[in-house]
Amino acid sequence: IPREMMQMWNIISNRYKLLIEDQGKDFGYEVISNIDEIKGIKSFQSACYVIQQHNNISNEEAEDRLVKWLIPIAENNRELILKLISAHECMTKKDIDDFIFKINELCDNGAISVMIKNPEDYNGTQRILYDDLNSHIGRNIKNFNISK
Repeated sequence: IPREMMQMWNIISNRYKLLIEDQGKDFGYEVISNIDEIKGIKSFQSACYVIQQHNNISNEEAEDRLVKWLIPIAENNRELILKLISAHECMTKKDIDDFIFKINELCDNGAISVMIKNPEDYNGTQRILYDDLNSHIGRNIKNFNISK
């Protein structure tokens, strides 16, 4: 057996012994008996909104995913993580559609458009433009390079 595999086995085995056998826990992570505790954290709903928009899912699905993801995280860290997620600027489907429409309109009217970042970066703006199957912009994104 490779040395790395033995190290992983030892770490898992030691954690099991400490948490399950020595401390008598049923799980190796904290289990929340009341999901409403997590849902009651001040920034939970705004974090759900961000998750919902980024994944194009319902609010209920976003809540379920976020709760499942937060369960094994220590209680004192949950609010910080939710604040971080909540602070993320996200674009709604309408925002994206409006953005693509405006870029198409500018390009069709002969405006010179450039992106600050290098096209090889494949940043969020480029992903939005590439995902619009009805647009010719994604195919011509290299023309948006400011260094040209």
